[in-house]
Amino acid sequence: MAENWDEAEVKWQNQPATHFSYDEKNSTGYGSKLRVDVTPLTLRWANNGIAQLGVILAPGGAGNMNVVAASRENVTGQPKLIIRCTLRYAGNPPDRTATDQAQAAAQAKLVQNSATTPQITFGLQSGILHATFRVAIPANVAENSESRARWFLTEYKNLLRLSDPASQLELVHRDDSDAHLRFRQLVDGVPVEGGELVIHLADDSVVGLNGFYMPDMVPLGAAGLDASVAEQLGRAHAGDGGTTLGSPQLRYVTEQMLNPAGDPRSRLAWLVSASGADGWYYDLIDAHSGRLLATLPQQTTLFDLAIRRTFGATETTNCSSPLRTGTVWYTEDGRVQGAAPDPDADAGFNAVRDTYNFWSSARGIQRDSYDGRGSLINMYVGVRTAWQNAQWWCNQMENATGTVTRDIVAHEWGHGVMNFTVAPTYQRESGALNESIADIFGYAVDNDDWTIGEGSVLGTLRNMQNPAQFSHPDHFSGFQSFSAMIACTAAANDNCGVHSNSGIHNKAAHLLIEGGQHNGVNVLAMGRDKTLALYYNILRRSLINSNSGFLDTRNALISAIQLSRLPSIDLQLGWSYNDNDICSIRNAYAAVGVGAGDANCDGFEDDGDAEWWADADSDGLRNDLDRCPLLASANNNDSDGDGVGDPCDPDDDNDAVCDDNGPLSGNINGVPTNGCGRGRGAAAGNVFDNCRLVSNLGQADQDKDNIGDACDDDIDSDGRPNALDNCPTTKQGLAKNDWNDFDGDGVGDVCDLDADNDGICNFGGPAPFGFPGVPAGGCQPSLKIVNGGPTDICKLARDPGQEDTTESNLGQAPDNVGDACDLCPGVSDPDNSDTDDDGVGDACDLDDDNDHVCDVGGPFAPGALGVIADPLNLTIGCVSGQPADNCPKIANRDQWDDDKNGKGFVCDPAEQAAFRQRVGEVGSKYTLVPRLGAQRIPIPICPQCGDMSLPPNFESVINVFVPSGYRAQVVDSFGSVLTSSPVNNATVRLAFPPTLNAARQIGFGLQSAAP
Repeated sequence: MAENWDEAEVKWQNQPATHFSYDEKNSTGYGSKLRVDVTPLTLRWANNGIAQLGVILAPGGAGNMNVVAASRENVTGQPKLIIRCTLRYAGNPPDRTATDQAQAAAQAKLVQNSATTPQITFGLQSGILHATFRVAIPANVAENSESRARWFLTEYKNLLRLSDPASQLELVHRDDSDAHLRFRQLVDGVPVEGGELVIHLADDSVVGLNGFYMPDMVPLGAAGLDASVAEQLGRAHAGDGGTTLGSPQLRYVTEQMLNPAGDPRSRLAWLVSASGADGWYYDLIDAHSGRLLATLPQQTTLFDLAIRRTFGATETTNCSSPLRTGTVWYTEDGRVQGAAPDPDADAGFNAVRDTYNFWSSARGIQRDSYDGRGSLINMYVGVRTAWQNAQWWCNQMENATGTVTRDIVAHEWGHGVMNFTVAPTYQRESGALNESIADIFGYAVDNDDWTIGEGSVLGTLRNMQNPAQFSHPDHFSGFQSFSAMIACTAAANDNCGVHSNSGIHNKAAHLLIEGGQHNGVNVLAMGRDKTLALYYNILRRSLINSNSGFLDTRNALISAIQLSRLPSIDLQLGWSYNDNDICSIRNAYAAVGVGAGDANCDGFEDDGDAEWWADADSDGLRNDLDRCPLLASANNNDSDGDGVGDPCDPDDDNDAVCDDNGPLSGNINGVPTNGCGRGRGAAAGNVFDNCRLVSNLGQADQDKDNIGDACDDDIDSDGRPNALDNCPTTKQGLAKNDWNDFDGDGVGDVCDLDADNDGICNFGGPAPFGFPGVPAGGCQPSLKIVNGGPTDICKLARDPGQEDTTESNLGQAPDNVGDACDLCPGVSDPDNSDTDDDGVGDACDLDDDNDHVCDVGGPFAPGALGVIADPLNLTIGCVSGQPADNCPKIANRDQWDDDKNGKGFVCDPAEQAAFRQRVGEVGSKYTLVPRLGAQRIPIPICPQCGDMSLPPNFESVINVFVPSGYRAQVVDSFGSVLTSSPVNNATVRLAFPPTLNAARQIGFGLQSAAP
């Protein structure tokens, strides 16, 4: 609306003025239902801080509605505006007591079986953040690295607090030695955003692990919003001129994994890759409510070669667009013929050459290009006219005029290396680490000083030797923290302090390379080349993860040295490291407040040198503070306050039900005076208290999930907590009406005996007031008989008269769909289905799947039945690409039909199977027919692998003939271009490694479009 208005004063003839018409629906007659989804619009307002006065439902114009007969003043038949909101979706972790005890037992087992003293650092919810040990692999385990890693994961799953590692961990990356295997965390087959675990192997042993994951995660069921809605919300957030990239992917999200102060409860979300005014980023959109949970930036700002001069042009914000342009000024052989001297292009060539030479020749590094595979280096200079920055995104560098210096170019190259090794999250502490490591390698190439940016139009930006020069912290006590509820954006808060907080780690690196004293801590220099090689190898060997912070990096540097000194393991560090180097690392980081130092270099961290730090069970808790001093555990809670910690208390809640097995007498420490009996929980041969931390002598358990009702926040096991569940004792999932509450009485439709509150029972009856959802006065049986019993023929529309006349008035048989809910009035359609949920039944919808391809014939303009305009894409109506939509129930605007059988690829399983087999055959051929726009072809990744993990150093290769005037490119599921062809009339070879953490099958892989 364009103005405030008083509802009491608004009549049909003086409706308030509007800014614009968001959508327009046409009614086919009285009693029909029109639906307008304004979710993308309102979220766009909310997420961008746009103040709006509201939305109105108004007549569309003369002839569209009889405003006299159906006006607000009339007592019947008036239009109604109904706004529905979805509850925030949440789940709580289960009782941790059993997993605490199992973890303690597994830790003791590791201590017993390890040839070295295990060193363990606990992380989120007592998961393992970092550990070193040496456990021999049994001879009967297969020799391949994945089998060996999975043996350890299974054998020590309780230590990791994982119930089924085989289904909870998916192998996604191996380094070139095949000894460092990275797994990503899954819940019900859905990846956990940022959840990773890396296993490190020697020839005959597992020697360590590092990870960042959330144990005890609770499955939340299927998504309530489909991918197309998530994509629409992503476009709304991107704003004018923005777009979504790739294919939306489901993710489990825990705010605490993005920020330690965040909510530990899990959410199911759609990850939508998008590009807009704020650059390239991932949106995490709640898969049930549509709420924007988080935005993760993907652009990091400040020897084949192609340097392109853009002359101030604004590059497209779609990084997978074939329209990215620029004049080629340099190749690896120098300036191209006819290109005039240009300061930025000339400086770019020299800086890239120097950076490439450093990475390819440095001892202990020797990496070919940013990806280690010798890929083409794309650099755009002179980007935009009003922009002064440099950035790495879409596997290329972009530099504004005057920002092409050696340290800036080397810095951005460092971001590229990290994207292909650990893919760090670019916000908060992990983002600050990302910036710092990029600075370290910027210094590596331009090492005559410790400053970044000098000589550019930006001026000096950071001083690694003296961060305080630019008000950046040089000690962790000065770390700038941001609330978990704060959105991290480049414009608002530097992605939650990534550049300023990098000063802490920069100072540690400076001390490690050059030595010196800082904050009273003396640091012995390790030297430039040894330090740089070590930093690179913790990236290459996955010793840090995408969410690692400063302490994780410090521990990883130490682990790399310790692992390199073990027999039968070669990290190929290029240098020999000793105990003095470990001491230097400890002291350099201790000087900036990260971890303990080792002042006397005796090999023991300073905290362990004092007698008061006695720790009998080596769990990191002093004896005088440890409530279980003889049982190693990260949990020091005492739920019943009896002085005995939960891990060693046989009855944590003091309810006379033993935590495990039983009975036990009252003379045991932690057991009530009269003893404790056996519980009713049972699993794996153990009998236990089904609520260990909540007193429940009766042990009631409605859903038989071994979690007692007294502590079960989800009694019906449908993934939604009782407090947010409108049917707490009825399991709901993905059915159309699940979670809905049509009549707003607080009782969900699936358990409401009168879901529309019209006094007619859904089935059978009568039912008195007091039963779930029954209104005052009760509900009566319908006079309509369907399937042998009285049935409300409009369960979700008030129709006390149960009229079904729209067909009979035309001489047709009634369809047992009431007039009040008939989505296709006048057509007998008992199914009453609505594929695209646009309020027009399929039987009379001209575009059932809303893909803008008419079901039959066409074209039809907006306003025809089921034909709508998309206000975000500005498409108009639907078009007739052929006489009929070849997949009328599944959206496929491109109408691709590989086998030309008249049935589209997306709805033809046989065609999909044949195509996968075809592209998987060596030497197979596929004809790419030029057409307007982009032709998208799904490419399975290693179809020969089946369900097995990808082999080491796996690479996909596609040979494609590209017609003249077109180009082909491979795009991953995030929308990022992996490789592309030149614009020519030739057969080209496109080779690419699968993107780290992308979908196993690339949703829209090969694109051909006019350049």
